[in-house]
Amino acid sequence: MRKTALPIFLSLTALTTLSLIYLHQVTSVKSAAATNIVISEIMVRGSSANDEFIELYNPTSSPVDLAGWRLTKKPQDGSPETSLVASLSGTIPSNGFFLITHDESFASPSADLVYSSGVIADDNTLSLFSDSGTTLVDKVGFGTALDTETTAAATPSSGQSLERKANSSSTPQSMSSGVDINMGNAEDTNNNGDDFVVRDVPQPQNSQSDIEPEATPSPTATPSATPTATPSASPTAQPTPTATPSATPTSIPSATPTSSPSATPSSAPNPFFGLNISCQIRVRTLNFGFFRISFPQLFCTLK
Repeated sequence: MRKTALPIFLSLTALTTLSLIYLHQVTSVKSAAATNIVISEIMVRGSSANDEFIELYNPTSSPVDLAGWRLTKKPQDGSPETSLVASLSGTIPSNGFFLITHDESFASPSADLVYSSGVIADDNTLSLFSDSGTTLVDKVGFGTALDTETTAAATPSSGQSLERKANSSSTPQSMSSGVDINMGNAEDTNNNGDDFVVRDVPQPQNSQSDIEPEATPSPTATPSATPTATPSASPTAQPTPTATPSATPTSIPSATPTSSPSATPSSAPNPFFGLNISCQIRVRTLNFGFFRISFPQLFCTLK
């Protein structure tokens, strides 16, 4: 038993180790697409402290009216929470964007909504509500902010921005010039640290920007040609052959033999000498068609 106990123990240990590695790999790769409007890009400062913007993204299949929504900010310690925009207005299109900027932002000419009541600072938390402040829709904390979704996102440097990923495998490169550049910003695992990357060159987009991802047009069904029924040729009626009466054979009457009397010879000498008997020999001929039969007949009379 001692000889087999060690291999069994080692096998179980190896199996447990492999299972833990596999479990780590599975749980570390996670992705979740947002089902509501999210904060998709934030620039804290650019050429000045007030050069800032917040971009929203709508990953749903319908446009959303933002009337009455609220956007707030709070410092690292969480207090006080103040409004950047107390009551939003405007509509964000399906798979589209909505740009909110400070009135001193470089992006303000293309903004859908402009504010001037406050500024974003490092280590802040931004919150989006679908009402005056009760129903939280999305929240992003960065730097050393305490109020976050799980962990905080990085703090962008001046001229940089935080951008929400398109999917779990998105990188700063894929989002700025790679495969994810036009794929939207729908990654939302409720972990700010996992859901955002830092962009070196910000890309503010508004409600007039192209939707992302681009809608794939539904294929138009090509009507198949309805086959035209080919009329089958109607058979030409063949005339019923008229029965040709067969010739009724004419019966050829067999010739009735005609009795051809032969010439009466002169009286022959009386063969019965001494008797008063007179005899004659006559030749009788019978005709049968093409045949003729002749035979003698003896006629005798008493005198």
